[in-house]
Amino acid sequence: MDRQRYAAPLLAVFTSVLLSHAPAEASERFAISGNDVRVWNLAGHTVIEPATGDQVIVLIDRAGADAGKLRIATDPVRGKPALRVLYGSNRVVYRDPEMSRGSSTNLHVRDDGTWGGDSERGEHKDWWKSMTARRVTVSGSGSGLEAHADLRVQVPKGRQVSVYTAIGKATLTNVDGRVLFDGGSGPVSASQCAGELSIDIGSGSVTVNQFDGDLMVDTGSGSVSLTDVAGARLHVDTGSGDVHGTQLSAEVIDVDTGSGSVDLGAVHSTNLKVDTGSGSVDVSLLSARCALEVDTGSGGVRIEVPAGFTADVDIETGSGGIRSDMPMSVIEKDRDVLRGKIGNGGARLHVDTGSGAVALVRAR
Repeated sequence: MDRQRYAAPLLAVFTSVLLSHAPAEASERFAISGNDVRVWNLAGHTVIEPATGDQVIVLIDRAGADAGKLRIATDPVRGKPALRVLYGSNRVVYRDPEMSRGSSTNLHVRDDGTWGGDSERGEHKDWWKSMTARRVTVSGSGSGLEAHADLRVQVPKGRQVSVYTAIGKATLTNVDGRVLFDGGSGPVSASQCAGELSIDIGSGSVTVNQFDGDLMVDTGSGSVSLTDVAGARLHVDTGSGDVHGTQLSAEVIDVDTGSGSVDLGAVHSTNLKVDTGSGSVDVSLLSARCALEVDTGSGGVRIEVPAGFTADVDIETGSGGIRSDMPMSVIEKDRDVLRGKIGNGGARLHVDTGSGAVALVRAR
């Protein structure tokens, strides 16, 4: 037998088996005590999940050709417990197959590795002004420091945590606390969470499923999808992008989009406002009494209301006509104007569209 003939293939197979069973390198672990914990990281995936103890745990996996040059700082920032991933470069390359190679985010980073935060909320202005800041570019290709850090932020129940990133997707699951996620670009998804959640991103889609509490979503560009959300207040603001929601229950619901359609189904609310610069609006109400205001510069409007619905109706359209199959005491009716009272009135239903037909229909 030609032993050399079989030695190389057997060695390759043996080596492959060893590598496949080699233990993964352990994540770096940081435990942070206290409330109002803040975390900054320029690039990488972020996972926010529940913690089993009473400390916020941050698990970090560094990656990229220059990963060894990253530093981690855990000293407090303005008296608040904090963690920062320090990149030490004005150009950072984040090679993520899920992000576009041509993507690029620019921001000003302070000399302590932070951005955003208190200065944008008007707090501690003098302290933040004393910090110097440099312009940093994070891109998907090109030259620069090729490194990023993937984070798992574990949050104890009821704890307040703010996470700031420049680029990278984020996932929140089963978190019950006061959480702010502030990202430059990248999709964000949250499921089975509770408490207070604020998602503020420059660009990227946002998806929220099963949330109990106050929810705020703000995206410069990107669609928003909401399912099974219940709380006192729901606010959605997108510069451009469609907003879809179903099974929404909140005392106050406010949806504002510069450009994009709004489709809200199975809505329980006492105060609902929808404002879109351009795009159709479709709302299906389950509440018999709701102060409803819809304003669109251009786009058709359809409102479905339940049996027993009562309101003072005020509808205007620049062009497109108005149709209603609701029994109504009519005060004024024309092709582009409809005013009257449904039931005993009380709550105001106001619709104003510059261009587009308006339909007010009863749920079947």
